[in-house]
Amino acid sequence: MSAPKDLYAGLVTEQTVNPATLTGNGDYTEGSVVDGLNAAAVLHALLVGESGDTWSGALKTDMILQHGDESDGSDMAAVTDAADYIGTMETEASGIVKALDAEADDNARYEIVYCGSKRYSRLYLDRTGNHSSGTPMAALAIKAPRLTGDIAPVA
Repeated sequence: MSAPKDLYAGLVTEQTVNPATLTGNGDYTEGSVVDGLNAAAVLHALLVGESGDTWSGALKTDMILQHGDESDGSDMAAVTDAADYIGTMETEASGIVKALDAEADDNARYEIVYCGSKRYSRLYLDRTGNHSSGTPMAALAIKAPRLTGDIAPVA
């Protein structure tokens, strides 16, 4: 079996935020905790549809990457160290991967890879303002396996 096929065979996908139109006034949504045991990294992706509200600095959703040691998520904290993720964070000091605060943020996919030392990670969606009509969103995580043995180019 070739190395690329082995890699693909080991990928595990989990839905962490069920597809829904997220509404609420100053509300939040915690994605499911993803167990990174035996994973080299976990890619977290947020899928965003067309907002029913007009995004602004006062009406926004912050996509935050969190990590922790407890499977129940009770000790989750924002990822703030560049060594713990691969990708771009808008506000590293608070773990904000993306602030959804403008119309251009609609109908898009946002991704960040967690590669830190904690076993568990998740996305946390923090809403500011009254999202009366809401925005359709869903999130998933893809766990990449730790590769062992010799990996050679496919001939």
